[in-house]
Amino acid sequence: MSKKVLTIHTIVLVFFALILLYQSRFSFLIWNLILALIPFDLSLVSRRFKHSRWRYLIAVL
Repeated sequence: MSKKVLTIHTIVLVFFALILLYQSRFSFLIWNLILALIPFDLSLVSRRFKHSRWRYLIAVL
């Protein structure tokens, strides 16, 4: 995993923790972050399988 991907996930994790620790009206952003990371991670996994059937399965997801 590259440093950029780890940095993105670390920032999201810190933001996630801050929203949980300090009750605010922006708690709906937790779901937004989770739902945004799913296609991001799937695209990273898809890049690993260049010429494979797994890539098409991931694309369907």
